[in-house]
Amino acid sequence: MLGVTGMAVPELLTKIGVSDLPNWVGANTYEYWTGKGELTWIMFAMMNWAEIRRWNDMKVPGSMNQAGIYLPNQATF
Repeated sequence: MLGVTGMAVPELLTKIGVSDLPNWVGANTYEYWTGKGELTWIMFAMMNWAEIRRWNDMKVPGSMNQAGIYLPNQATF
């Protein structure tokens, strides 16, 4: 559902003249601040971080509600 919002909102903002954002269909031709390989790596790293936190919370329920990045008693993998 967020993907649909991410496609519709920039197009709507461009059509009403509030912003000049690229259309989602032409996003692959847009000139980003770095290459596609680096953006893919950043995406994988961020998703890995989120999934590791989710996995740790499944192993020790409620542990990700604590402050900090790491578990106090880090389980061995």
